[in-house]
Amino acid sequence: MTPSPGRLVGLALGALVVSVSCVFLGLWQWGRYEDRVAAAEQVEANWDAEVISVDDLVADGLTVQPGSQWRTVAVTGRFLPESTVLLRNRPVSATPALHVLGILLADRDDGGAVAVVVQRGWVPADATEIPPLPRGEVEIVVRVRPEEGHLDRRPPPGQVYTLNTAQVVRAAGVALDVPVVQGYGQVVDAEPPLRGLPEPDRELGPHLSYAFQWWFFAAAVPVGVVILARRERDEEPRPRTRPADEVAEDILVDAQVRQASEISSE
Repeated sequence: MTPSPGRLVGLALGALVVSVSCVFLGLWQWGRYEDRVAAAEQVEANWDAEVISVDDLVADGLTVQPGSQWRTVAVTGRFLPESTVLLRNRPVSATPALHVLGILLADRDDGGAVAVVVQRGWVPADATEIPPLPRGEVEIVVRVRPEEGHLDRRPPPGQVYTLNTAQVVRAAGVALDVPVVQGYGQVVDAEPPLRGLPEPDRELGPHLSYAFQWWFFAAAVPVGVVILARRERDEEPRPRTRPADEVAEDILVDAQVRQASEISSE
């Protein structure tokens, strides 16, 4: 039975919509794969690179550039008293956590200073005490990260929901008369009872295989539609075959009817 033109058009349009959708889903997964590759390459390039100074970090400006992410920076300076800020809603390895931040005045080679937001480590979200800031001069090593976007959600006093430099400084309630690095640094070795952050994930994930799967589906759908149309065309309706006993019964009934007619006519 040959499919009607309307059904063929419907099948073709449906196949087109599904195939195009699969193509775009594959492109989306490919984009995620490329992002993961770029992130992994960034970690590989900067994780074990030579340690730089604060002056090297800000040589091209106060903003931490994406290309500098994970660079190791040696910092000497002092934390501003009472500048502790807690970062909320940022689990670590699926554990609810409070990230402990502080603002450090880092010394520069010319005798000046620059303020740096430092992620000192984290404690469980139910911790009853937050380790105080170190007093006096400190020497620490941090890995720098670009600052995060501004979040309009209002947190409790002394806390933030995002590592945005301006929001952290405002939550700390301190007045700064020195330039501020637009970014932050994660300490390489957290001081107990603070816990250090795990290394960034370098796995590429399943996005590449997902992309190829979607593209396979995009190519398979039209083929499936063609096979379906051919199958419908080849399936001709077959006449119904009556069983032999039904045929014999009809013959017997007809004979009895004729015999009865003959008798009644006599």
